[in-house]
Amino acid sequence: MAYCINPDCSQRKNPDNCAVCQACGTALLLQNRYRLIHPLQLETHSYTEVFEIEDLLERDRPKVLKSLKNITPDLLRLFEQEVSILTNLQHPGLPVGETLFPLFLQTNRQLRCFVMEKVPGENLQTWLSKNQYLTSYKTALDWLYQLVQILEFVHNHGFFHRDIKPANIMLRPDRKLVLIDFGTARQLTQTIVNNKPVTVIYSIGYTAPEQMQGQAVLQSDFYALGRTFIYLLTGIDPAHDSRARSFNWFKNIKDKKIPQSLIHLIQMMTDAEPQRRPPTAQAILEKIANIKNKKYPQVQGLKYYLMITFGVLITIGAKLIYEKISLSLTCDYVLEDHLSCGEEILIPDTFTQSNKPPVEKQLAINQYRAKKFPDAISLFTIAFKKQPDPETLIYLNNAKIQTQFTAAQIHTIAVAVPLGQSTTRGLEILRGIAQAQTLILQSGRPLRVIIADDHNLANGITSKNARHIAKKLVRYRDLLAVVGHYSSEATKETLPIYHKAGVVLISATSTSDGLKSPTFFRTVSSDRIAAQKMATYIFSQLQQQKAAIFYSQDSVYAQSLSAAFREAAKSLKGNVINKQRAFNLDKDDFDAKAALNQVKSQGGTAIVVIPDAGVGLHNAIPYALNVIHSNVNQAWIVAGDSLYDADLLKVDKIRSPQGIERTALAIAWHPMNDPNSAFVQKAQILWKIPRKALATNTEISWRTATSYDAVLVLNKAITQNPTRIGIQKTLTHPKFSVTGATGVIRFEGGDRKNGPITMVVVRRYCNSSEFVFTPSDFTPKDGKNCGEW
Repeated sequence: MAYCINPDCSQRKNPDNCAVCQACGTALLLQNRYRLIHPLQLETHSYTEVFEIEDLLERDRPKVLKSLKNITPDLLRLFEQEVSILTNLQHPGLPVGETLFPLFLQTNRQLRCFVMEKVPGENLQTWLSKNQYLTSYKTALDWLYQLVQILEFVHNHGFFHRDIKPANIMLRPDRKLVLIDFGTARQLTQTIVNNKPVTVIYSIGYTAPEQMQGQAVLQSDFYALGRTFIYLLTGIDPAHDSRARSFNWFKNIKDKKIPQSLIHLIQMMTDAEPQRRPPTAQAILEKIANIKNKKYPQVQGLKYYLMITFGVLITIGAKLIYEKISLSLTCDYVLEDHLSCGEEILIPDTFTQSNKPPVEKQLAINQYRAKKFPDAISLFTIAFKKQPDPETLIYLNNAKIQTQFTAAQIHTIAVAVPLGQSTTRGLEILRGIAQAQTLILQSGRPLRVIIADDHNLANGITSKNARHIAKKLVRYRDLLAVVGHYSSEATKETLPIYHKAGVVLISATSTSDGLKSPTFFRTVSSDRIAAQKMATYIFSQLQQQKAAIFYSQDSVYAQSLSAAFREAAKSLKGNVINKQRAFNLDKDDFDAKAALNQVKSQGGTAIVVIPDAGVGLHNAIPYALNVIHSNVNQAWIVAGDSLYDADLLKVDKIRSPQGIERTALAIAWHPMNDPNSAFVQKAQILWKIPRKALATNTEISWRTATSYDAVLVLNKAITQNPTRIGIQKTLTHPKFSVTGATGVIRFEGGDRKNGPITMVVVRRYCNSSEFVFTPSDFTPKDGKNCGEW
């Protein structure tokens, strides 16, 4: 029989002699060599399918193919992680990965296919269904030793499994164990928690408590492994029987000769608190060696049960007392919580596919995670020299701080950026953060930075949303302040959380006039200032008589700037066309050409374009770019700062070169305003931007400069009064000021006082076909001499 790989096919079984599926026409021979024989795993609600296959080039080697049938960034990342582990890590306890390839079906559906070794034997879930339990603790000890050795190897290479259970452990005919299914994409399911859907990796009865909260750590693997051995020793499945999850599960152990020390080890591994579990796989191996080499007393009835129960009660009491008197600290080495001081990479793999980070970066991450900071420093330094990304520099600075200062000397802030949703903008912000942190560290002050990826969703369906991140950050008792969030929407949602906790939130990018709180400050000018500059530019400088506003009518930022522009236009006697449905950038059926023609028919000669920030659930930036690229009527277009993006300058998208040269944007800062400043010169060195490339650069943006300033502001406030309330009081003092990249920063009611706004225009670079942003009042000395730009 030949099996069809198309998950939508109505009849997937086919005779052996068929070349294509009889039901859907999908080719049955993949890559001209792989034929699906029969399914090993087909689940309706699963994201993957697994098949036993025949390889026509290696018929004597049994293989399986796993296909990812629903491709999303998160699922693809997990799937590719499994591929990376099984193709790069060679260990007798791991399957051998062979190849990954994409598959495009006739229905336009895409699959990812991974071919790997078929491990002979049966999984332990199947074994348990036949044998019920282990009759000898010695077998349990041997199996535990094998599996911990595998985990030690995997953990030392910077990975962990997250879904250990009997079904994911294969028993080979030679009695050796193999750990399978590292992708966990199959278990990535929508679960309801507190009436809100969240994405979790969860196996009932085996998943550690912290992992169910989205905070998996290496010790989460030990918890799941301990639960697995409770099943093996008692025959009671933790997934279906509460007796396996009770404190006295050991009463049901079948082999009464089991040493107390082995029970104690499994109790430690399954402790509810990860910090009370064995810290490493090596620690477990040492305990197993002690059990094998020494004679321990066997279980002796009620006396031992009472001893264990009493110990558990003491542990519970200690936990309650601990929670009453203590909150967690930052940089807690919890993985996959979307927060990192250096223990994991947050820049998504999908962004770095075309420009892979140096291998030294991941090696440095592994050393940082192991608290081997000198080794991490050496590796981060090499990685940054090879590829100067700001995440690496922040982690390098953090590692230096850990080695040069005591815990009492270190001050910690966080930066919340939309790395997952808009990596480019997130990196622009991080460049400013990293440059400021480097300057501060060079002056002898330890300012540690924790990066938080909020995906910029204000209150979305994933755990990577701004409110979720804010709630986690304020619980860290050593966190002093936060830089963020990127969009006005996300900032608006989080302000009550920071205000309640007394944590200062200083935004370098959120401009909405409606953002107000005693603990909120910003280094970027508000929409009221930007709108006045835009209106003056259109009605006074360009002498235009009538303007229309294309904006995202559901966006907090776009609503704010649109309303402020109308007010500013009124003060200048400017005429603004009334709000119309055709001008709504939030519409799925927005038609740029029709909207432009509608403006022309109503006598408009200027258009204000204000999309949302481009990182929320709806992204109107592509529609806004289409307006500019389609400006064949050559109306004047003035845009808000959310459109300051390299995509605007892409030559292949521009349908009217003359029209795009009639485009201006109101932004907080441009590097060519002061190319000789210390900030710009240092930024060019750090990020390897040649002097002659300053005009074409989009890496050092207004977001970089205002974020740099935000860190300088916090550093000065922390130096004067290093407490949450002290920072807030310092920033509200009328004489407080800091000189940064964008000038002198002072605050009035939390807003930037007399903050700068620069009008930039799009013009040709050096008489070429390339377009660049330059200040509107910039005139090169010689347009043919690129060095003068």
